[in-house]
Amino acid sequence: METVGIVIWVDAAQETALVFCADGGDIAVVPDMSKALEGAVMPQKGDLVGLTYYGKNDLRGCERIWTIAPDERPGLADEIRQMAKDAAIFQKRSA
Repeated sequence: METVGIVIWVDAAQETALVFCADGGDIAVVPDMSKALEGAVMPQKGDLVGLTYYGKNDLRGCERIWTIAPDERPGLADEIRQMAKDAAIFQKRSA
């Protein structure tokens, strides 16, 4: 299947990445960028990417990935982290 998303984490040394998918599904894991990459430039944190993926249980693995727009949402990972913290605080106050 195919979707778009924002890269939220990259480990260049290990050639792995995580993508927050726009379709609301699970985060996609790029386990081997050297096999999945279409194009000359490895996507970076914040890049808008297209990807094809496979799903197995609660995991999405990326088969192909390509950059659509570099540096589209560089702060998204921090926004997600802050939302998680805010939700945890709200849950504690509601308990």
